[in-house]
Amino acid sequence: MTPEEFIDTAERLLCEPASEADRRSAVSRSYYGAFHACIASIPREYTPARDRVMSSESHRAVVDALTGWGAKLVSGRTVASQVSRELAVLKRARRHADYDLTRTLNEHDVGSCVRQSRKIVTLIRYARERHDQSALAGSG
Repeated sequence: MTPEEFIDTAERLLCEPASEADRRSAVSRSYYGAFHACIASIPREYTPARDRVMSSESHRAVVDALTGWGAKLVSGRTVASQVSRELAVLKRARRHADYDLTRTLNEHDVGSCVRQSRKIVTLIRYARERHDQSALAGSG
């Protein structure tokens, strides 16, 4: 299973006339696609301990790892720290979709979450690629 498969599922949920449950599920699937792409892309030296990733604080652990990685790359704004902020925003949307049943989700907002998750996947993979290139250049 790949992170993109979660996002593909979110898109399929929106292809048909989507029910409220479909829209909520699409937000959740979008978030988890981005979340798993981040876990897979964080360099080993910044990866949170497995017990933390498998605990109730897993989401915080991944955002913290991204923030820590971003802080070590260069001062100022980095792709990894940008991803940490965007993943936190997407997590809030997922939390609202999963727990705030009084709020109706419209397809535009849900589509925005799906697009955001694809962007996060692209950005985190780019950040990892840059990290790996830098590590290779440093060892050569």
